[in-house]
Amino acid sequence: MQGFTVPSAKLAFISSAEIFGRYQTSQSRRRSSVIDHQRRARAQTALEDIKDGDLVVHAEYGIGRYEGIQSDDQGLEEIHIGYRDGAVLSVPLDHSHLLSKYVGLGGKEPDLTRLGTSSWSKARSSAEKSILDYAARLLQMQAERQTMPGYAHPPDTRWMWEFENSFHFTLTEGQADAIEDVKRDMESDKPMDRLICGDVGFGKTEVAIRAAFKAVTGGGKQAVVLVPTTVLAEQHWRTFRERMSDYPIRIELLNRFRSAGEVRATIKGLADGSVDIVIGTHRLLSADVSFKNLGIAIVDEEQRFGVKHKERFKEMFRNIDVLTLSATPIPRTLYLSLMGARDMSTIDTPLPGKVPINTSIHGYDERIIREAITRELKRGGQVFFLHNRVKSIRLVQKKLRDLLPDASVVVGHGQMEKDELEVVMRTFVQGKADILLATTIIESGIDIPNANTIIIDRADRFGLADLYQLRGRVGRAGGQAYAILMLPRDLLHGDARK
Repeated sequence: MQGFTVPSAKLAFISSAEIFGRYQTSQSRRRSSVIDHQRRARAQTALEDIKDGDLVVHAEYGIGRYEGIQSDDQGLEEIHIGYRDGAVLSVPLDHSHLLSKYVGLGGKEPDLTRLGTSSWSKARSSAEKSILDYAARLLQMQAERQTMPGYAHPPDTRWMWEFENSFHFTLTEGQADAIEDVKRDMESDKPMDRLICGDVGFGKTEVAIRAAFKAVTGGGKQAVVLVPTTVLAEQHWRTFRERMSDYPIRIELLNRFRSAGEVRATIKGLADGSVDIVIGTHRLLSADVSFKNLGIAIVDEEQRFGVKHKERFKEMFRNIDVLTLSATPIPRTLYLSLMGARDMSTIDTPLPGKVPINTSIHGYDERIIREAITRELKRGGQVFFLHNRVKSIRLVQKKLRDLLPDASVVVGHGQMEKDELEVVMRTFVQGKADILLATTIIESGIDIPNANTIIIDRADRFGLADLYQLRGRVGRAGGQAYAILMLPRDLLHGDARK
């Protein structure tokens, strides 16, 4: 706007733009409009994963319930959040960065925050203090491991040479490099803290077996292997025993399927040193488990454990070697490795003859299920069918039997009794059943080379790491394997497909 004069009255009107030199042109107004539009678009993008009724957390006001975006009296868009006692908070769209979707640990839903009180600020301050305290403890523990003297395992013995040469397969370049890294760490007087990162089925277990064997036969130490599931514990136990059957090494198992007498005998053997290697689940972290002469701790599928589980493991074994295995390490573990606080070996060479898994996504269709299973059975293979709901798993078994009357279907899930589940798994491993209908008990480490098709029902209910692990259950024998992800048809083109 420009000023003007009134000569008759000897007056001059000067605009603020002329005084301060600030002119708003149509171009700047258009630019401002574009910026506003972009800001709204960013806010909408940040909120696209939040639906009406979802719990959200406002950084300043606490936990509330998302009630959508509405316009105020002046036409400006606001985010409405419901709090306790019917209170509603209106948040300008520009402040959407202060909001995030509530991500709990499962179980009971949290109470909504009461506005106008100090409860949220106290809870936030307490959480921030706990995080800082825990971070300090992690750094202190890591620093102690870097400075405390550890046990230097002796160089390879003749037994180690014989054991390695009895391996029926040729090591890949990645496996050989990882094994050499682990041996070098073990022979150092600094406690090992190494991550072995490798794709599913790339041979991480063989690295762990050799490390445990070196600890036991080289310096007479004990080894402990922590795994996330009972099924994987059983499988590792059998694999370790088979690989070391020619040597006087006592290998025991600790999980919920062991009898009270077996558990007592194993714990006693660990304390007096008569048990050389123990493989188990979270039971290994119990206060009644102690070791006479532990030399190495191995954590398999480390992404399946919480931070506190793994750090409890390290607190129990502060100055011993720790070896961690994972195909999909959690960001914290990967970050510590990349920044140099932990060592990392990567196995990036597939086993000889390994073919990429053919992965496809479909809306639920019984014709596709029938065709996929029929194709696998015709070439003499077996099929995993994953349905992660115990309540309805028997209905799915009946449906599969109706679809494929000539195929035998066995069911396995984590709520079954030990003997019953063992019979099911043995039946499938021995090739006496065509289809294993199971929950996610098959996710970690289970190795059945003849099973080369996996069908995952309601794949939208799994995270990417879970699907990656599940897909890795097939394609372990070198032939073409298939992973078929089934989604409800109404989700086929939405976020679940992404």
